[in-house]
Amino acid sequence: MKDDRHLLGILFLVFIFDVWLYVSIVSFYFSPDLKTYFLSVGQGDATLLVAPGGKRFLIDGGPGKRTAGELGNILPPWARRIDVILVTHPQSDHFAGFIDVLKTYRVSYVFGNGDESDTQTFEVFKKTLREKDLNSIALRAGDVLNFSQIDMFVLSPKDDNEVKNAKDKNDPGVVMRVEFAGKSFLFTADVPKEILKRIPEKFLVADILKVPHHGSKTGLDDALMEKIRPSVSVIEVGKNNYGHPKKEILDILLAHTNQIFRTDKERPVIILNPSGVMNVTKF
Repeated sequence: MKDDRHLLGILFLVFIFDVWLYVSIVSFYFSPDLKTYFLSVGQGDATLLVAPGGKRFLIDGGPGKRTAGELGNILPPWARRIDVILVTHPQSDHFAGFIDVLKTYRVSYVFGNGDESDTQTFEVFKKTLREKDLNSIALRAGDVLNFSQIDMFVLSPKDDNEVKNAKDKNDPGVVMRVEFAGKSFLFTADVPKEILKRIPEKFLVADILKVPHHGSKTGLDDALMEKIRPSVSVIEVGKNNYGHPKKEILDILLAHTNQIFRTDKERPVIILNPSGVMNVTKF
C-alpha cells in the first residue's frame, strides 16, 4: 500500500510538471504580445524582442558573456533559438557578447551595417559566424523587415559610401524604427544627434526611445527630443569611465519623457498587446 501511494505521488508530480511545461510552451509560442527586454549587460547594448508567436530578434550583443546569461534568465531552457541578431556597428560593446550567444543558441539570420573592426575580438566573431555557416547581411536606409507582425524600418546608414568613409565607427550605426499595434520604438545604436536630425520627423516620433550611445552628450538635445517625443526612454549603460549617462542628457530626458530607465539600475521589459496597450515592468 505504501509503495502504491509513493507511485501515485510520483505520477502526480509528473502530471503537474507536464501541465506546467505545456502551459509554458503554449504561453510562449502563442502569446499575441510583443515583449521587449532591455538586458543588463554592463557598458553596452543588448535588446531582445520576443514577437507574437515566440520569434526572437536580438539587437546588439553587449560586451561579453553576460548577454547569454541574461537570455538564459528570460528564455525557457527548451528555447535555444534566436531567429535574428543585429550588430548595429562593430564596436565590442555591441557585438562581443554575440560570440557566446552564437555558441549557445541556434541563430538563423545575421544583420549588420557592413562595417568591420580590425580587433582580435571581431576576428573571433567572424570566425564564429563562419563556423555556424552564417553570413552578415548589410542593412541600408529604406530597407524594411517584416518580422512576425512587426514592421522594422531601417533609417540609417544611407549607403555604402557613408559606412566606408565614416570618421567614427559610431556614425554609420544601424538606426531602426520598430512598429507594432500602433506603437513605435526608435533604436539609435551609438549614432550622434547629427545623424538622427537628418531623418524625416515622421520616422523619428516614437513611443519608446533607446537613448543613443549610453547617454553620451553627443546623442541628444532638446530640439531632437521635441521631435521624438517618447513616453519611455531607456539608457543601456553599465559601469564606465566616460561619465555615462551625462547629467545634461538626463536633464533633457527628464524634460521630455515620462519614464526613464537605466539598465545599470534595473532591467525593463515593455509589453505591447495587439490593441496597443503598453505595460512597462521589470524582469
